[in-house]
Amino acid sequence: RSLAQISVLPALQPLEPPSVEWLWEFLADLQPHKPQVGLDDRLDPYFREGKVQTARQLIAEGSITATRNFAKFGCPHGCRAGVWEAALGLSQGGDKKGMHKEFECLIAEACAQQLLADVWLCAEMATVHDSEHFFLFEEMLRAVTLAFLRDPRVGPHCSVQPNPVLSAPLNPDAAASPVCTAAAVATAATESEGQQNKGQQSNVGKADIMSDSDAYTTCPYPPCGVLAPQGSILLAAPLCFMYGNPAAVYRMHRALYCRFWCKLHTLSPVGLPSPALPMLLRTYEDLLQTLDP
Repeated sequence: RSLAQISVLPALQPLEPPSVEWLWEFLADLQPHKPQVGLDDRLDPYFREGKVQTARQLIAEGSITATRNFAKFGCPHGCRAGVWEAALGLSQGGDKKGMHKEFECLIAEACAQQLLADVWLCAEMATVHDSEHFFLFEEMLRAVTLAFLRDPRVGPHCSVQPNPVLSAPLNPDAAASPVCTAAAVATAATESEGQQNKGQQSNVGKADIMSDSDAYTTCPYPPCGVLAPQGSILLAAPLCFMYGNPAAVYRMHRALYCRFWCKLHTLSPVGLPSPALPMLLRTYEDLLQTLDP
């Protein structure tokens, strides 16, 4: 059955897929005559050197628009982390002390109190065990995922509203434990973003964190407010090749998830040019029926 005819998803029925002509124009940057990092540098060694110099210059400038346009054609391996950080609006390198403090706060919470959602993590780690590419990063990915499940800043910062989650009461003895509350995590995060938000209001507001009284009464479950599907750990795994410490991996993974990956896990009617999963499926279905009826 067509996705547009599913009666239980009335909000998705009016989704109109783009035409082939629109897709051709929208994806013009992927045409074969456009030079791409990873392809053309194998034929012309000077091409890669020019790309590396351009990437370093853009990283120093920190322009979000320029780095996003540059990334469309690929990034040299050594400059990928810096280009992505600039394109996502993260401060270059960040405040390492604040970044590590925020990550350690989340890990301390994981050590002090286990969650039922951690059982899901055990199943996810089996995917890493069987991977010839990522098995070396098992412990790093475990720490990143544990922190992600407990970060209350994930849900409010997602580009689309996450699926409904449960509300769970916190342990009444939590106040006496060394567990970091949502407010403490947000405070550490604010410090890590200090360089980026200099002269501006912090991105962490009242809607992004729970109040001190709420921090000891109820919270979303899992605390991140996101129910990630099976295989989500593979979204963070490639980032282990870019960074040498789990705090940096987590920072980039959270930014990518909140901006892009959350759309793959949410039944949202968000359309083009940055669609969620339903529109992607609708587009694929229409292309299949058009090109291979």
